[in-house]
Amino acid sequence: MANNEARTLRVGVFLLVGIILLVAVVMLFFARRYFSDTRRYATYFSESIQGLDRTAPVKFSGLHIGHVSSIRIAPDGKLIEVVMDINRTFKIHRTNLVARLQNAGITGVRYVELSLRAGRERLEPERDFKSDFLVIPSYPAAQMFDLLDTLNTKMQGIDTAGISTGMVAALQQINTFFATNVWQPIFVQLSTSVATADRISKELDGYITSGGMSNLIADATATMQRVRTISEHLKPEDFDRLLRELTSLTVQLKASVYTVDSNLQPMLQDMQQTMDNLRSFSEALKTRPQQTLFGQPVKRDQ
Repeated sequence: MANNEARTLRVGVFLLVGIILLVAVVMLFFARRYFSDTRRYATYFSESIQGLDRTAPVKFSGLHIGHVSSIRIAPDGKLIEVVMDINRTFKIHRTNLVARLQNAGITGVRYVELSLRAGRERLEPERDFKSDFLVIPSYPAAQMFDLLDTLNTKMQGIDTAGISTGMVAALQQINTFFATNVWQPIFVQLSTSVATADRISKELDGYITSGGMSNLIADATATMQRVRTISEHLKPEDFDRLLRELTSLTVQLKASVYTVDSNLQPMLQDMQQTMDNLRSFSEALKTRPQQTLFGQPVKRDQ
């Protein structure tokens, strides 16, 4: 009897401990889920998510706000479900946010970027099932759509009217230029220049063809050969003596030229003075011959 009671007590204690543990696990699970610093969201992609790994960052305008917690195939077997844990401090406005895949660099690693919809049309894939999490709509990765948007923005910023007006004005100026025949002298001058260049080219070609260039090269070669022959037969001491004699002769010539120039300069000045005196005497002889020859003034009629 006592054994049965002891066994019953042990079973009861075991069940009580199991129930307590089960309640603790459930409480911890719900506490972690509902009292965590993060909140769980999901987004669904119909494109390839290659490069996106579990624990990949979730960012908003480059700011780290969470991470990817799981990646799996959606219940419909077509889409990819990406579950994200996002900080509760980040205020989620699911109606004005889109989730898109971004490249972290050239390595192929990707992350999830949350951004404002900002007028983008809804391009998220259709779902025919209910998600277990709050859903943030996805948006295709920055590829052709962003390229088209950027191109459209750039095209709108181009001043097509101003470009058209400028082209019309330029064409009018070209038409005016050709209509006034101002271009004809330019073409005539160009034709003359081309004809002159052609004539010079023909003369050079004729000179080369007639052997003039060959003769010039042959003469230069022969001259160099003579110089080389003379230098080979000339001794170094004779060459030095020749240089000294040439230097002495140059000095003597300079001295002689200086002496002649020094003596010639006064003679030239004297000759210049004599010519001036003769010119004055001739003028006086023409105008006052009697006074010039006899030294008497000319008598005037009373």
